[in-house]
Amino acid sequence: MSSSSSTKVKASHILIKHQGLRRKASWKDPEGPFGRGQMPFEEATFSLKVGEISDIVEIGSDVHIIMRTD
Repeated sequence: MSSSSSTKVKASHILIKHQGLRRKASWKDPEGPFGRGQMPFEEATFSLKVGEISDIVEIGSDVHIIMRTD
């Protein structure tokens, strides 16, 4: 099964927040697997293979680096 045909994925990501916030970056693990329509960075996650790390993904004023874990 290719990574793009999966119905749910798991990922971890580094969130680099915009300048106005106290905490500039944090490591996040979403709660369990997620499907399409559930995370703002899903398109980048579904395009990765397990173990791959994304390029920089900009969403609004935040920047993410994503690693697909399952």
